[in-house]
Amino acid sequence: MTKTGEKVEFIARTIDEDGHGVGQVRGTEICVPNVLPGERTEVVIEHLSPHQPRAWGRVTRRLSRVSRERVTPHCPAFGSCGGCAWQHLSYAAQLERKRARVVDALSLVGVTKPNDTKIADIVPAPRIDGYRSVAKYVAQARNEESPRTIILGSYAPRSHRVVDMAKCRVVEPVIERVRVAAARALVEIPVYREEEKTGLLRYVAVRTGANGRVVLALITTSEAARPGSANKIIRAALALGEHPEIAGVVWVKNDAENSVIFAGETQCLVGKDSVIERIAGVEIDVGVGSFFQVNRTQAARLYAEVTHLAGRYAIVDPGSSSRASERIIDLFCGVGGVAFALAKASPTREILGIERNEAAVRAAQIAATRAALGERVRFRAAEANQVAAISAGVYQLHGADLIVVNPPRKGLDDDTRSALKVLIPPRLIYVSCNPESLARDLARLVAPHGDYRIDEIVPIDLMPGTGQVETVVALTFVG
Repeated sequence: MTKTGEKVEFIARTIDEDGHGVGQVRGTEICVPNVLPGERTEVVIEHLSPHQPRAWGRVTRRLSRVSRERVTPHCPAFGSCGGCAWQHLSYAAQLERKRARVVDALSLVGVTKPNDTKIADIVPAPRIDGYRSVAKYVAQARNEESPRTIILGSYAPRSHRVVDMAKCRVVEPVIERVRVAAARALVEIPVYREEEKTGLLRYVAVRTGANGRVVLALITTSEAARPGSANKIIRAALALGEHPEIAGVVWVKNDAENSVIFAGETQCLVGKDSVIERIAGVEIDVGVGSFFQVNRTQAARLYAEVTHLAGRYAIVDPGSSSRASERIIDLFCGVGGVAFALAKASPTREILGIERNEAAVRAAQIAATRAALGERVRFRAAEANQVAAISAGVYQLHGADLIVVNPPRKGLDDDTRSALKVLIPPRLIYVSCNPESLARDLARLVAPHGDYRIDEIVPIDLMPGTGQVETVVALTFVG
């Protein structure tokens, strides 16, 4: 057992999602930043978990050559912002270890074996930087002596210390240009100071659309609505509206003391409050606070993979107009990405999207009408666990031929799994952003504990430089 302040010799055996090298020392699992698997270092223990044999340390001396998988990070904020914690790992090694995350998680619960051929090679991203279409910045005065210059950055890991995100290489280049313009335009607005609960400007958020245009959100305290302060907000918004790449500026009044940014009254000050995204040729209005995959190129690849698997394992031939329509439910549908991709791939599909976020449902419905898909693609605002009742109302006595589930990171809750058991769809496609919750859910869906078999598993890299991996799983009911 290790203790705080102790120096130990450490060899990393793997890397976790936060970019820490992970290894064992005398029965304690130790996590150390900037150590890659195979590298040997001297580490000082800085923190011990009170709940489990786990510790966190810091490198004091390197005792071996660096790993052949180590590369120079291409972003100047690497190691401080915490946003892309795998940038020091070569991209080939990132892909290998992301696929290994899926393999390890699924084999641990016994739904696959480590060499299972059902698990495909991971789908790589075409580029490793400049892909991110959304950025959320924390506002902070640059220093006490120069309160009229501000930093738009992010919190360092496990702290509220703000790291300047100037020249971030992960966001689309237009976002960096808008960030620079925003930092200049907002200098008249007092920046919020968390400890004193003073100031107005808390965050700035930026989203790009498929055409490169940008919508920007100014998140302030409600105090900013007072006449004198409001005038400063409006003047800044009007100035930003002159930027040729900014399509609109919205104002969010948010007094929440948690990390939720888009809470509170929202007002469009200039131009539009959304940008246009395109999915399978369908144009969707996406607001700055709406959920949409941050890598649009890989999002399209993800939706294409779902469509491919839906057709490959179809019981009803989706390409034949002489056959009965294929009925599909898109659960946790968001703004309808999967639904539209499936609908555009076959004219015989009827799709019902279910999503709890009412704004997302409205955007999806508008997009369906605009694309002349309203008769085949419908959306309902509801909790996922209501899927059985909604399906009975829409499809009467006929159930869905396929249900696609794309739950949040925590996976399916018990009520939603129970609803799926009531419906017993012949096929399921599970889209997951978390291999561990995916493995837990598959263990309950797949025989011998469930009623499905796994046909195919496809990992996809949507976020290079991070440990995040998407996984698409096709399942068939076997009873």
